[in-house]
Amino acid sequence: MAARPDQSGDAPFHEGLALLLAGEAFDAHEVWEDLWLQAGGSRARYLQGWIQLAVALYHWQCGRTPAARRLLERGRSKLESAREGAHTGEPSARAALDWAERCFERLPKRETGEQLDAAPPLVIPRLDASPSKPD
Repeated sequence: MAARPDQSGDAPFHEGLALLLAGEAFDAHEVWEDLWLQAGGSRARYLQGWIQLAVALYHWQCGRTPAARRLLERGRSKLESAREGAHTGEPSARAALDWAERCFERLPKRETGEQLDAAPPLVIPRLDASPSKPD
């Protein structure tokens, strides 16, 4: 299944992406959830992968590193199985995975299990949002 052209109904994905890249991970997750509930197949897995990455970043922002790691793994799994879920103009599943890796390289290597009073600042790397191509 090839990526389909952008449609006005895809605007919420880009709204969620802009929120995520601005550090508003929880709000991005909220925007994408409605899209995910209406989608099916690889599109649903693609959106669910982004949702789980957003929630992972939110947990990280709240200082919950173990939860962030769990959600990162779930998001990875969804995106790995969503090779054709991106629409034209959206990052491919591979680009999303690469971006997530760069984000989560910043997670502490050792987990204490305790919640931090304040998480380290989240510096979100640039995401190459070139038109998607099948992975």
